[in-house]
Amino acid sequence: MKAWILSIITIIIVSVAGFAAYMYMAISDPLVQRQQAASSILEGYEAVAEIQHISYYHGRRSFQVIEGKNSDGDEVYVWVEELTEEQKENEEEPQIISRLKSEGLSKQEIRDLAHSRLDIKQIKSINLGIIGSTPVYEVIYEDQLNRHSFYYVKFEDGTYIRHYQFQKN
Repeated sequence: MKAWILSIITIIIVSVAGFAAYMYMAISDPLVQRQQAASSILEGYEAVAEIQHISYYHGRRSFQVIEGKNSDGDEVYVWVEELTEEQKENEEEPQIISRLKSEGLSKQEIRDLAHSRLDIKQIKSINLGIIGSTPVYEVIYEDQLNRHSFYYVKFEDGTYIRHYQFQKN
């Protein structure tokens, strides 16, 4: 009897683990496909010779943000716009913006800048993004009043762009 119970429990655990793995793959597959599409767009683009990391930014428009090195070995960031289906049908070209990493502030400098300017309880993340055609840092944090907040500054010099705060329920 104990063998049957152990067998059933083992089958349930394996089934749940298999389902969880399947769901993870199904959920992450579109993101991987978009990252691969951005990488393929950059294959003929001289600004990136080596891709080190790809992240996702979604503002009014979506971008894949690529961190890599150019042919001279300099570290670069490249923002590749994700086109909508309609834009693809109209054969529009994605907006591509590149900057040397040295042309802007580091994440640590942005962290220090945010702490000096804002009443921060906890920084959740600091991400690169685009507003219009301006490279920005997006600082997502929780303030002392427990509000979920978004703070945007220019990549190059930390100039303030905009700020949103939302009260948690």
